[in-house]
Amino acid sequence: MTMKRPRPSADLTLGQELIAAAAKLRWRPAFLSFLLGALPFIAVFAHRGVAPLTAAALIAAPWGAWRRRRMPAFSLRTPSGQILWGLTGLAGVTALSALWSPARGEADEIWEFPLTVLVGVGVVAAFGAIGGAPRIRARAALVAGVGLMAALLAFEGLTGGLLRGWLSPQARQDLNAVSLGRGAVILVVLIWPAAAILTRSARWRPFGFGLIALSGVAALTLGFQANLGAFLAGLGGFVAALRWPCAALQATFALVFAALALSPLAAVFLSVEQALAIGAELPLTWAQRLVAAAKAGEEIAAVPLLGGGVEYARHLASERELVAFPGHGVSENVMPLHPHNLFLHIWLELGALGAACAALLCAGLRGAALAASRDRFDAAMIAGLLTAFLFYAATEWSLWQVWRIALLFLCAGAVHIALHKRAGRAGHEQRPPAIGDRG
Repeated sequence: MTMKRPRPSADLTLGQELIAAAAKLRWRPAFLSFLLGALPFIAVFAHRGVAPLTAAALIAAPWGAWRRRRMPAFSLRTPSGQILWGLTGLAGVTALSALWSPARGEADEIWEFPLTVLVGVGVVAAFGAIGGAPRIRARAALVAGVGLMAALLAFEGLTGGLLRGWLSPQARQDLNAVSLGRGAVILVVLIWPAAAILTRSARWRPFGFGLIALSGVAALTLGFQANLGAFLAGLGGFVAALRWPCAALQATFALVFAALALSPLAAVFLSVEQALAIGAELPLTWAQRLVAAAKAGEEIAAVPLLGGGVEYARHLASERELVAFPGHGVSENVMPLHPHNLFLHIWLELGALGAACAALLCAGLRGAALAASRDRFDAAMIAGLLTAFLFYAATEWSLWQVWRIALLFLCAGAVHIALHKRAGRAGHEQRPPAIGDRG
């Protein structure tokens, strides 16, 4: 007589099953730790390598736990459901917008964006399934990887890109500088989970703030104002959340919703001529951003509901509408390859429909962040990462660059690793109450 395999207990949550599945195959957390250790070299020598590195983490996803249990019903009343349907909505609107996009024949984003989202969700599940001792080793790998990344980028900034110049002496110096600046983006958003891990312990707290300072040196010396601004914004969010955890998180998400709702309105009321006049008093790069925002506002006002379709900004750039920038003595395209503002980019190409999906996604992230933050260091980590990203989103982020999208999912995985957990009975990990649930 054959014994039937017992079904998993109904008392086990999906998260507990994922942790149990990952614990059976220890190579999975070890593999994820290896990928985290490779981040410094990705940041310095090949920033676009973040995308394949993130995709490689999908190998370690605990698929067995998902096969043994039916997919949970994702309700719009839960943060996980809001995140899932927000991402699904964005992917669906992206595909549908190809029907009215003038660049539909050349828009690879129709399949790249949904595929990246699908891979990213699996990667976050893989990192979230790590528990127990493997989680501690993954935290160590994250801290070591970010620390080495900060040291290498600071060294490159102080020496003018010595390592990249030595490995590729025939490469153009300006291209090396741009690549290092892009690599610093990885550091500026990932520093906060690593800093939270270190500062949570009184013994390691000085090293945590030292790591933040070293990252500041890298952001300052690599010469990109957006990196320095994002670092300072992240530092402000991190410090504020250490003092006022729940209020800082609430305020940060309020800024996200305000930026998503008000950015297109501000651009609509700013003409290109006004932007050129204001830009005469600004550095050229910021003047170009302002003019691009004004042009995006004009286009959003023309098609507010559905937007111009995927890659509409690139179509506008291909028309080569040149304008003279007073005070700078140059003529540049009124719209570069993208408006250098994520919120405007969503409205420009996906319209109000895409913005609604993005708002649903942000609502889910807000609920998940408040539920996941168990102490002020959790809150500081999330607030620091989010405020740094918010600065990037307002000044340079593109909606369709795969490496940037993959980096966000990698950050979500790093947050899962760094979240505060304490040992419970029989070695199981338990979560303290959320900061928003305490009296």
